[in-house]
Amino acid sequence: MKQGGGGIIMGSKRSYVIWFIICTVICVSTALVCVFNWKLLKRPVFQKTIELESPRLAKYQADGNIYIIDAGLYRLICMAPDGKTKWTVTTERLEQYVKFIDLAADERGNVYVCCKEFEGDAYLTKRDFIRQYDSRGKFVRDILVVDYTDDSEDRPHVFPQFSSFNYDNGVLSFIRTMESKVILYRFDTFRNALDQKVFYPGMGGYAVARVAMKDFNNFAYTTRSGDIYEVVDGAPSALRVSFNWTEKDGGIMPWFLHYEGDSLIFWDMASGQLFRINSNNQPVPVLPADFFESLSSKGQAPGYAVFGSYGDYYAGVFGDYAWFYNAKEFVTWPKGLELPPRERIFIATVQVLFAAAAISFFVSCFILVVFMFDRYVSLFVKQTVIIIPIVIIGFFVLYRTTFDAMSERIKTQIFHELSMVANLAAKQISGDDLEELTSTKDYQSDAYKKLSTAMKDIVADNKEVWGRSFYAGIMKGVRAWRWICVSDDEFNLFRPTAVVNLSDEELDFYNAGGIDSGIAETNEGLWAYASNALFKSDGEIAGFFEIGIDLNGYEKSNIEQSRKTVIIAALVCVVILLVLIVILAMIIRQLSTVASVLKRIGSGDYSARVHYKARDELGTVSYGFNSMAAELEKQIGHITEINASTVRFVPVQFMEYLKVPDITQLKLGASVQHNFTILFFDIRSFSIHSELMSVSETFKFINNILGVSGPVIRKYNGFVDKYMGDAAMALFPFAVDAVKAGIEIYQEVVLSANAKVKMGLDGVNIGVGLHTGPVYLGIIGENERLSGSVISNNVNLASRIESLTKQVKSGMLITSATFNRIPDEERNFSYRFIGMIKVAGVNEITGVFDILDALPKKVRQRRLKTKLVFESGVRLYHTKNYKKAEARFIKTLEADPDDLCASICLEETRARIKNPDLPSVFVFDRK
Repeated sequence: MKQGGGGIIMGSKRSYVIWFIICTVICVSTALVCVFNWKLLKRPVFQKTIELESPRLAKYQADGNIYIIDAGLYRLICMAPDGKTKWTVTTERLEQYVKFIDLAADERGNVYVCCKEFEGDAYLTKRDFIRQYDSRGKFVRDILVVDYTDDSEDRPHVFPQFSSFNYDNGVLSFIRTMESKVILYRFDTFRNALDQKVFYPGMGGYAVARVAMKDFNNFAYTTRSGDIYEVVDGAPSALRVSFNWTEKDGGIMPWFLHYEGDSLIFWDMASGQLFRINSNNQPVPVLPADFFESLSSKGQAPGYAVFGSYGDYYAGVFGDYAWFYNAKEFVTWPKGLELPPRERIFIATVQVLFAAAAISFFVSCFILVVFMFDRYVSLFVKQTVIIIPIVIIGFFVLYRTTFDAMSERIKTQIFHELSMVANLAAKQISGDDLEELTSTKDYQSDAYKKLSTAMKDIVADNKEVWGRSFYAGIMKGVRAWRWICVSDDEFNLFRPTAVVNLSDEELDFYNAGGIDSGIAETNEGLWAYASNALFKSDGEIAGFFEIGIDLNGYEKSNIEQSRKTVIIAALVCVVILLVLIVILAMIIRQLSTVASVLKRIGSGDYSARVHYKARDELGTVSYGFNSMAAELEKQIGHITEINASTVRFVPVQFMEYLKVPDITQLKLGASVQHNFTILFFDIRSFSIHSELMSVSETFKFINNILGVSGPVIRKYNGFVDKYMGDAAMALFPFAVDAVKAGIEIYQEVVLSANAKVKMGLDGVNIGVGLHTGPVYLGIIGENERLSGSVISNNVNLASRIESLTKQVKSGMLITSATFNRIPDEERNFSYRFIGMIKVAGVNEITGVFDILDALPKKVRQRRLKTKLVFESGVRLYHTKNYKKAEARFIKTLEADPDDLCASICLEETRARIKNPDLPSVFVFDRK
């Protein structure tokens, strides 16, 4: 911590910003990952296993895996017999409304699943479809889709029409059960061909329960009255075996049916066991009864879900347990299915990212708060930061309270309506009719039909708008078992559902005409229900009528209402916040105005003023502030003019290379080394011109030429180091820019059509010389008189190269050091190599190139025609092949007699023919 001029400075502002950005980026990026995988955040921390949730189906299939449907028919699990989960597929109950009903899998692991999409606000099916998943649980395609939205008359309730899924030898078979017919389906998984056949069993009212198929001509089926029929080779169906379960004596209630070779295996819903029909058409247990005794002792009810087998391997559901028999042992899985490592890692990763997002969010908030208190922050911002959370928290507390009250009032209204319907139903449904139902054979009796019609009338068969979301059922029994006898979704007669032990108080409640109501939460969602007793004519209870409503629609409406309320809350919050901000802004507006004007003045806008005319303390302060600002503007303007004038004498680029922010920081001895391309240009025959002009005309003439060259130099990223009478020196960071600038300066000053007008004199000529190398930039002089200077032998050489243009009668020459710094693709100018040259006053020998673009057009064309001959002469000269070189130079001069450079080269060549000991370079002794 250190004491600064304006207060205490703690930490680094830059570090605050960096950490805030890092934490914000982590928070936002990880939060996005979590948003797209939010379901995984509901899982247990670092979940390794999953628990079965009220399994409804378990099948062992041809690929050696066990498939389980649980979680209210919203989850499909594929696991190995050792209990290790391979993959899961889950649908979101309140978003997709899709349930898994039945399945079959082939040897390759392709899974064919019967799915049902129901309406969120109705107890009706929207569509049935058969969906294929691959061996990794990835969706492949829909094989069959039946849409009911356009056929409301034939629209089923939520009970499944499709069932009896089985796979055998490349063929998937399943059925669709309708009121008076059954459609048999066969799907060839290799040919991707779907065939169907309509079967009329001769029984109405959804009499067929389940079908086991070999092919279209050989199949068997169970009926809701407890009989098993078989069709052999397309002959009419024949009764294979008949069972008669009665309320008094019990018995067998066959339901799910399966072919194992030529044998028929069925699941007895009454005992919860598997039976095989032997050759004498007698049921023989497939599995020992004691396999299920341990589960029965725990209070588990027999399962009603389909079983699945392959060979001697079986799997099924018993209560809340999935079981598996492998011909050696009996295994159950109530929970603890092991997740695959990939899924465990993914769950853990998402949860860790969520924790990282939360931590980053709080760290960002902490940094923001610390930054606000550690730095100067506007009073307006501080007050706003305090007001916003208070407004939001206060409003949402009110919103939550109001929303809960509204939800509770809606629930109360639902219970009131259900109780009214239950009370009305108890008066319309006869307990005596219910008493007559004692056997599964009563499925088609007059008493059953009368009860079914009365019950469907109560809920309008789910076809009317008001009744679309209701379900209803009639149950027989008083204290012990309840049995569903009649249901609006066409279940079979006498289906045991649950054990209900009514106490004396509860029985007295029903006898007194009480109606029980409440909410039941299952894996399928929330259900509001009302239950009323059905009385016989003698006043005894025969059973109960239950009506309920699926609260999926209610929950969805709550979610939608919550979203709308949140939007409204946000809008109201914004309005309230805006009002508070306006009030706050009015209070601190003038202070903010003074602060902003002060900031503008600090940033260089000295014309800023505070506009406040009220006669109060702030008005006095504003007037004094404006007076101070006016005087400050006057003084700063004067200083700015002085600085602007001073900077003209020292190039800004010069100060940049010395890393000096302004001219006041220049100090004696400051220096730096840097590579530059040095450009010299000089006005030819200036002395002769000046003798013919007055003093003012002379300066005007020079300034006209420099006025053209200066902008060109800056255009190509260079800067003028100094003017030396009729000459100038400029520096360029890049050689190609210097060459372009030199060409353009020569063309503008000498060759352009309006050069005479620009220069004010006819026949102006200049010479341009360039060389590249390291130079020293620095400040020389003494404390009272400083000057920027460039020192280097390379500056000398550049000056000599410019002087050389006069001797060889060229407009522009560059050294090989400059030429070699220009990339090949940027050498889009005309040039010729004039040789290795030693100039006066410089010991270094350097290659020199004649830039032909700095010549009149006709001269340039003659030089280009003789370029190859001339350059070959130069090469022969340097290799001391003087005779051949002489011939080349003579040939050049024959084509271009005005080529002074070729003439000089010829002289030098002849001198070396006479005296071969002379060096094979071109020597120019004159400056």
